[in-house]
Amino acid sequence: MEIVHVESSVDYASNCYLMVADGEAVLVDPSAPVASVQRELRQHGAELKAILLTHGHFDHMLCMQEARTVFHVPVMIHEADSTFVNDGRKNAYTLFFGKEGAYGFVDQTFSDGASFHIGKEEIQTIHTPGHTSGSCCFLTGRTLLSGDTLFSMGYGRTDLYSGNDAEMAASLGLLACMDRKIILFPGHGPSATLGDALQILGM
Repeated sequence: MEIVHVESSVDYASNCYLMVADGEAVLVDPSAPVASVQRELRQHGAELKAILLTHGHFDHMLCMQEARTVFHVPVMIHEADSTFVNDGRKNAYTLFFGKEGAYGFVDQTFSDGASFHIGKEEIQTIHTPGHTSGSCCFLTGRTLLSGDTLFSMGYGRTDLYSGNDAEMAASLGLLACMDRKIILFPGHGPSATLGDALQILGM
């Protein structure tokens, strides 16, 4: 599995990724322009099969509807964040901009432990609430796409809608039980090993 960072021209510093294997791809957190996604797909000779959201905040789904329209693929999110897409209070758009932020709809929801296949590779869903009630990480091989649960230099804020300190602590504890050589691809900022990111937190 190759993890491709798709450059975004939108100034929210949200990371957008393609997970690519065997000529197929999944788009994770579509904040990058569709033209950038298309360019990376061409360069990697891959066909997009689905769009996955690590959680329901607006800055991680800015180009979601355009991507769905262009690629004709389903959008999927954890069931606990399914109502965030069209609710500016929940997806934080209203907090930052004082008006409604609606992003269409999701096609499917999933729960903890759900798995997806890209080519011959498996993507495992790990439910990690705390930043939002439906926040998830996606594990494949020795790579972890962590959304806003864990960054290379910290973890996601818990003071937004459905955020919870105790749930975040439990989620970080869950990640701390995993192989620390796993490479972390977070929702913001640079990648790191899981061990290095946890060490900064004293874990």
